[in-house]
Amino acid sequence: MPSIQVCGRGTRFTERPPVPDLEILGYRVSGAGLESDVATVHGWIESGVQGRYFACLNPHSVAVASRDPLFRESLQGADMLVADGSGVLLAARLLGVPIPRRITGADLFVAVTAAAAWRPGTRFFFLGSNDDVLGRIAKRMRKKINSGIAHGV
Repeated sequence: MPSIQVCGRGTRFTERPPVPDLEILGYRVSGAGLESDVATVHGWIESGVQGRYFACLNPHSVAVASRDPLFRESLQGADMLVADGSGVLLAARLLGVPIPRRITGADLFVAVTAAAAWRPGTRFFFLGSNDDVLGRIAKRMRKKINSGIAHGV
């Protein structure tokens, strides 16, 4: 599996052996680490295949999924599920599943956008909420990364 490293004004991909997903509480959780997870998401983008998504597994999402079959199905069907919660790490440790570290959805999002921003012509589109909130998100992202950013509702 390629990994991605942002270095200076360039992005470098390196080959890494694939890390299998880890099973915890009936969910496949990535055990690859942030760098490899970012590379995986960029691989999805480069492949042109649409409809791939990642989701976050945390105590709240596990609780909601226990009551909502559609939500549970969406977590179980995610192309990548990251361990987004110390409660998930604790449960994994108690069950003997070696999840290396917590990776929040925000961690993955920031790393993916930062790595993508170095590619010429990269633009981001934020969908949802309202114009005020989306405007604040776009402004914050412009400060973090130097790339074209669009937002919409």
